[in-house]
Amino acid sequence: TLDSDADATGQTPNITLNAGDSNQDLDAGIVPQPILGDFVWIDNNGDGLQNLGELGLNGVTVNVYNPGADGQPGGEDDSLLATTVTTNDVAGNPGFYSFSGLAAGNYFLEFIAPSGYEIGFQNVGNDDTIDSDADPSTGYTEVFALAASEDKRDLDVGMIALPVTSTGEVSGTLYQDDNPQNDTFDNGESTLPANIRVVLYLDVNSNDVIDAGDTQQATTDTDNSGNYSFTSLEPGKYIVQVDTNDTEIPDGLMLGTSNDIPIEVTTTAVTDINFGFDVESLPKVILVKRITAIKRKDSNVWESLPTSGSPFVDGIDSPGADNHVGSVRASEDNDPNWPNPNIYLRGLINSGTVMPGDELEYTVYFLSNGSNYAKSLRICDRVPAETTFIPDAFNQTAGFPASDVGIALFESTNPLPTSGLADPNIYLTNIPDSDRGRYYSPGTSVPAGCNVPVNQNGVVVVEVGDVPQATAPGEPPNSYGFIRFRGRVK
Repeated sequence: TLDSDADATGQTPNITLNAGDSNQDLDAGIVPQPILGDFVWIDNNGDGLQNLGELGLNGVTVNVYNPGADGQPGGEDDSLLATTVTTNDVAGNPGFYSFSGLAAGNYFLEFIAPSGYEIGFQNVGNDDTIDSDADPSTGYTEVFALAASEDKRDLDVGMIALPVTSTGEVSGTLYQDDNPQNDTFDNGESTLPANIRVVLYLDVNSNDVIDAGDTQQATTDTDNSGNYSFTSLEPGKYIVQVDTNDTEIPDGLMLGTSNDIPIEVTTTAVTDINFGFDVESLPKVILVKRITAIKRKDSNVWESLPTSGSPFVDGIDSPGADNHVGSVRASEDNDPNWPNPNIYLRGLINSGTVMPGDELEYTVYFLSNGSNYAKSLRICDRVPAETTFIPDAFNQTAGFPASDVGIALFESTNPLPTSGLADPNIYLTNIPDSDRGRYYSPGTSVPAGCNVPVNQNGVVVVEVGDVPQATAPGEPPNSYGFIRFRGRVK
């Protein structure tokens, strides 16, 4: 009646019960098994003792051994019995481990420091419940005896975080993305010049965006091959940014790939964080000025110029010739996107001999021929020397005989005619009002954008507005137009 009847599997022998029998002597004795534990902590101050606020460390491997015949840890005849890793306890606190199912006997533990940590001082002080029990050089505890049913939970180890070695690196190249333009640094694509600023930010909140909480970690400049690099970086999340306002970026280039590139730095170099620059879609406006009509002082008839031959006179670089315009401008009236020049570029470059009192009509043709809209186009034209602006030149034509209408404009969104002459379809007064034209008399201030520091003889200014780029001659129609005014020879 006092013995244990269950075997190691927990089963008793077979018994037979007859009707009316009672058997109340089937007993089992349960022997508590020994337990080993229990804690690995981060020893922040490195004193070898568990202090308030020092947290446990998960992921530490712990092995339990039987020592060999020599009774010492680390011998060749030691037997590895079980392995575990530190993890959270039932309350969610990190750094705990345990072994159970061990028989009474002699054992020792091995603690393997994870990457970035080393084992702290051993057996500091007299309180074995708060000290570190492993040898820092081997990770072994001393051999200890474990009694049957013993609960031994004072085998703890302090881990000291090693200083972070700053070995991370980020590098890349600034290049012109044009062969082809595909946001990839391809063979044959040229690189940007030296001294362009690149900035590295620490992404403090790891959200891949530069915001108020992020800090600028470093700046560097590109070398002669457009390369940049940041070295000796601690692991973490960063963002690389090109200073797009840097004056060393060549004119006509704009960043085409994403700026503010998020990266994660480890001990492995992060390369090819490249920034591609595209050729800007820039506007371009060609201006061609001609004398398109003349009225002699003793005549009331305006004659369209030229009076004979081809209506279009080609400007060339030939000093002394009637159609000389200088080398810089000689080819501008030959651009293939001008509409039919015999209609839309007619006029003379040199009207020949004129007399005081003769009146001349000046026309400034414009063509938007860049790779983008010409936004807010303003044309400013000086009244030629030795002439006087005629303030009422278009009063009768415009139907406002009592107003000073001295400026005319042609623009159209309808297909341009293929024959005849192009005549103005908008007439503008000379004064500051709601229309787009104004005449600035000599000595008055001209808008700064006109680049006329001294207004000696008057300036005609027309706010043309947005002009789309030409894709073909006369396409779209409003890629072309002209302004017109008249002057009287002094």
